Amino acid sequence: MKQEYMESAGRVMTFIKKVETEIGPRLPASPEERKGAELIRAEYEKNIGLKTIDEPFKVAPKSSVGAMPYIGLATLVAFVLFYIYPLAGAIVAFLAFFYAAVQCITYSNMFDFLWPKKESSNFYTVQEPKSGKADYTVIISAHYDSSWEWTMQYKNPKTFIPKIVWGTVGTLILVACGIVLTVIGKNQPIWTSISEGFGSVWQWIALLLPIPFLPGLYCLTQFLNHDKSVASPGAMDNLTGIGINMEVAKYYNEHPDMLPDNCRLICAGLGCEESGLKGSSAFVKKHKNEEFFKHLYVVNLDSISDYDYFEVVTGDPLQFANYHKDMIDIAYDSLQEAGVVRKTGKIVNPIGGNDATPFHKAGAKAITIAAQNPIPTNYYHTRNDRTDRLSEEVFAEGIEVTHGILKRIFEKEAKK
Repeated sequence: MKQEYMESAGRVMTFIKKVETEIGPRLPASPEERKGAELIRAEYEKNIGLKTIDEPFKVAPKSSVGAMPYIGLATLVAFVLFYIYPLAGAIVAFLAFFYAAVQCITYSNMFDFLWPKKESSNFYTVQEPKSGKADYTVIISAHYDSSWEWTMQYKNPKTFIPKIVWGTVGTLILVACGIVLTVIGKNQPIWTSISEGFGSVWQWIALLLPIPFLPGLYCLTQFLNHDKSVASPGAMDNLTGIGINMEVAKYYNEHPDMLPDNCRLICAGLGCEESGLKGSSAFVKKHKNEEFFKHLYVVNLDSISDYDYFEVVTGDPLQFANYHKDMIDIAYDSLQEAGVVRKTGKIVNPIGGNDATPFHKAGAKAITIAAQNPIPTNYYHTRNDRTDRLSEEVFAEGIEVTHGILKRIFEKEAKK
């Protein structure tokens, strides 16, 4: 591994420790996220050597994943209502499921209007080519906010997904059973059904079936904790991406001859990723009609920490996004050249979304690189996401991979 990459990796580690120590968790649109942005912008300007551009945007930080505890409470309300008037319980359960599907899974922002707005921001540096004319633009991006603690994942990662499935199935059981009871003419309080004596088998199956799922509904209320004192410090997710991109941008500003004469390089720190890709979506909304967006590449870094798990994220299935094959090939070839393909080297995003997706949907050629064990762990979105489990060797490999991707983009454009 090149010595210069190890030197850069040491600076990345110092940077992450500084943010973790001085700021700590940076929940979406929180005062700490704003302070983190100020500190990171200062580090960008000092280390990259370019002024940052700050772009504030309004956001409803708890409208997406942050709403999960409230969705869980809604399912408990639905359970109680079910035994008073089954159809009412079914309707509330359906609304809770529908909200989770469109806001927490697909990030549609359909119901953002229901929530109070706060301010977050994106910031970035711009290195123009020496020629002064850019035919294409490359953005290297990462998010700088951190997540609320996922309570059940912190306590027992192995049971995290089964408990969520338990609660989700229970919600749908309430919907189905409420419809069944309505169809057979038994949309009535349970005490009325009891007083009438034994009815049809379907009636009593529908009344009893939701009961074993009540603990699962409670689990949904425990999905995450809004208490910032136990929030994730976000060292892996995603100060690693921020720090690595800073070093790559620093290199090109110090070596302008290495940047093609017709390429513009942007190094972007994006806010509110953890609340549903709000920062990248705001960036796309603001700039998608500008000339540079017509010929844009985006290399997004997210969670560069686990030695055995360097992967090209090939798409976001839950966001209905499959990235361009040429970007997947460019990124995978870079991983192979760096010698970091230790598992498959490719993965679809197993949960949620990542900041490459809004750019991809708007027509840019975007890709995400991650180095994170994809199964539930007690350090993903928990208080354990700290610097003490990170490795400078992995950072150096992340820097090498990023340089490799940019080199291949430059070579591709040079052939045109």
